[in-house]
Amino acid sequence: MPEIVVKNPATLEVIETLLVPESSEINLMINNSQKAFQIWKTKSLTQRQEILSEIADAIESRKDELAKFLTTEQGKPLHESNREIGAIASVFRMYAGMSIESEIIQDNENAQITANQEPYGVCGLILPWNYPIGLLGWKLAPCLLAGNSAIVKPSEFAPLTVMKCIEIMNPFIPENLVQVLPGGDQEGSYLVKHPGIARISFTGSQIAGKKILKDAAENFPKITLEMGGNDAAIILPDCDLDKRFGSIFWGCFFNAGQICVAIKRVYVHESLALELIRRFKEMAEALKIGNGLESGIQMGPINNERQLLKVQELVEDAKNRGATIVTGGRKIPDTGYFFQPTIITDLDDSFRIVKEEQFGPAIPILTYSDIDDAIARANGTGHGLGGSIWTEDIEVGKELAKKLECGTVWVNAHMLVEHNAPFGGWKRSGMGRELGQAGLNEFLQSQTLYIKK
Repeated sequence: MPEIVVKNPATLEVIETLLVPESSEINLMINNSQKAFQIWKTKSLTQRQEILSEIADAIESRKDELAKFLTTEQGKPLHESNREIGAIASVFRMYAGMSIESEIIQDNENAQITANQEPYGVCGLILPWNYPIGLLGWKLAPCLLAGNSAIVKPSEFAPLTVMKCIEIMNPFIPENLVQVLPGGDQEGSYLVKHPGIARISFTGSQIAGKKILKDAAENFPKITLEMGGNDAAIILPDCDLDKRFGSIFWGCFFNAGQICVAIKRVYVHESLALELIRRFKEMAEALKIGNGLESGIQMGPINNERQLLKVQELVEDAKNRGATIVTGGRKIPDTGYFFQPTIITDLDDSFRIVKEEQFGPAIPILTYSDIDDAIARANGTGHGLGGSIWTEDIEVGKELAKKLECGTVWVNAHMLVEHNAPFGGWKRSGMGRELGQAGLNEFLQSQTLYIKK
């Protein structure tokens, strides 16, 4: 039977080894999930709301324990892990306060027509390694409120805290309502292809997302995909760097840049370029990097070797093509997957690190002189998850925001996500939405009821 070896990315020590279920065991999980669904869907909306609220309280009561465990397997600093555990509790509470409404289309002496919202059944929830607990909340809370059951497939690089969270939930829900499927791409593919799965919600790479679309053609489960981004930040000449720079910097380097909606490209007006680059270099070199469990750490390691090699490859490619590595550019000589925070200049939009999502602590800074050119370059990618405009003229920011081709646009911010606002991508960044009412609707299907009088 195959195994998953989960390592601490800061020390490379083995935390735990998990057995991967065989196909017969996955079949049994899905059969049990279908049985649990039949029980769960009969509970009233009020009962489900109350249970979601109890789950939020239970997770929050073990926040410190869960945060330490998350840092150990994912690598992010402890303060970031605390924030992520707080986020799952928050999103469960938000959905506990939401309702599911039927719409009366017609009600007269001839007929009554009602559009009701019903659950799908067994949902496959496929999670990434960079933000496993936050995304568990985004998917599982609306899934359960809608009346569905779930098979959760965490990343093989960060499955353990997900498993602990679901252990905490289990006393509040029917047996087998939420189950964890440890495994890699093969197990994810099996889940998508299985005729017992009615809906898939996936967050991960574009390559994996394309594979899911192909696999889904066998049985046509409904699908929500979030497949990463290549977010551009456009800094206008009137941007007050004294006021805005900290937000710009952490928009690039929070969680070592391993966030789908982090800033991946910076376009700065040529009049501000030298000052912006100076500030980036100074702040990057001052970061305290290390094991996220240690006090004062600001940036941890890249989560896994595969991703570390991808970041190294893109930085080396830029260097070999003549770009300037202002600071960083190398793996930190340590036992873990640490990479120096890296600033790259003297490059254009043809460079791989500009065209591809690096998903790590390496930021290309490009200049522009004409704002229409900057907008066109920002839009010149197949991705469309997020983007930002940085200006002291809010009206100008709002007008430019309309021109960016992406699912979320910020003015003077980046990566801020409110749980009651829809989140998702345009173009190849995905389909469907998460969070808010839109996220709940993804786990409901409409049934029109005609009653002839």
